[in-house]
Amino acid sequence: MDAHVLVLGGGLAGVACAQKLGDEGVDVTLVDRNDYHQFQPLLYQVASSQLPAEDIARPHRAIFAAHPSVTLVTSDVSQAKLSERSLVLSDGEVLTGSHLVMAAGARPNFFGVPGAAEYAFPLYSVADAERLRLHLQQQLQDALDGGASEPGAIDVVVVGGGPTGVETTGALAELMQALQATGSLESVGQITIVDRSPMLLGQFSD
Repeated sequence: MDAHVLVLGGGLAGVACAQKLGDEGVDVTLVDRNDYHQFQPLLYQVASSQLPAEDIARPHRAIFAAHPSVTLVTSDVSQAKLSERSLVLSDGEVLTGSHLVMAAGARPNFFGVPGAAEYAFPLYSVADAERLRLHLQQQLQDALDGGASEPGAIDVVVVGGGPTGVETTGALAELMQALQATGSLESVGQITIVDRSPMLLGQFSD
């Protein structure tokens, strides 16, 4: 039987897998709910207004323009049947392959902290980054207009001491310091980074 590989997920792993197989002429069907690939390591720059969202999101059709053996399907997947190597799409269509690659990515884990899911801003997607950017812009605009008179109005708590948390913290500090340096912002907010481990960037070597 000729190989036909189903790849669920158009993120870093899914795109890299489909490209490599496509380079070898293998038939691939890449399934993702979005029609674009987001470069997740730069989401913090969108959230902190350093980059527009379109700079870190590239259409799948552009990525695979030179890979005729790769078919793109934009759809939600309601079920993955691993033993049958098939995916059931939200409209009921079933895709089956000789191999199934699961590269569906990650989702926020709030570790059971009460209120976190309702009030925190996760940073896992372009939509998350845009939501956080708009919220931060509104809070800073209120401060610039003199409306943020209450203590802590523009304080920020960043949860997670990995690369995204550290880079987000740095980017927000730079943004507030730049606004203060131009005289636009009277005083910067307090930025606190919180992690459950005793060190930042613990997954890296010393």
